[in-house]
Amino acid sequence: MTLLTIDLRADAAAEAARLGAARALARPDDPEDSTDDVALAHLDGDAAWIMIARSPALRHALGGRALVLWRIGCEDASGRLLESRLVAVAVSLSNAATRLRRRSEIEALVRAMERASVETVDRCSDNWRMAVDRTTRAFATTRAGRARAIAMESRDAARSLFQPGLFDRRGTYGAHSTAAPSDAVAPADAITGRPRLRLIVVP
Repeated sequence: MTLLTIDLRADAAAEAARLGAARALARPDDPEDSTDDVALAHLDGDAAWIMIARSPALRHALGGRALVLWRIGCEDASGRLLESRLVAVAVSLSNAATRLRRRSEIEALVRAMERASVETVDRCSDNWRMAVDRTTRAFATTRAGRARAIAMESRDAARSLFQPGLFDRRGTYGAHSTAAPSDAVAPADAITGRPRLRLIVVP
């Protein structure tokens, strides 16, 4: 019999290097906060990343356009991220805009592209939002059903272990009148935020 082994050391080393680079860019003040979530939070800050295409291959691929990358996230009521997606938009630029190199000029161009594309990105994500809402509600409904089933099982087990008193029947009435778990457990809605600009690549 031939035993096939797969060597994943190279892939593991590449992943470790990627995480290390993210943590190095984040540079958390507290060593205990050097987690992947903290690194993502630092890299995914309020300001978008602006990149100027240097390689001829990338400039050729852009073809006089700018690549605008948006991120849309859905959160629960506590602010925890449930789902997110990236939306890429190609924005055609004039010949003059493709030659901008001053920081102030590029930032002004970015603001103009942001205003021009945010509503389009928001509208084209409606189907995704509905899919997230369906998935979130299905998960919440299943979770609530399991919680009710566990509560009912615990109540039935407590009843089976109850031993009524000989003369005092008040305990018996209390044991058998335990209210069933409430079925009014409404799934929480997923709250979708506005699209956030994450990356702009200009030629």
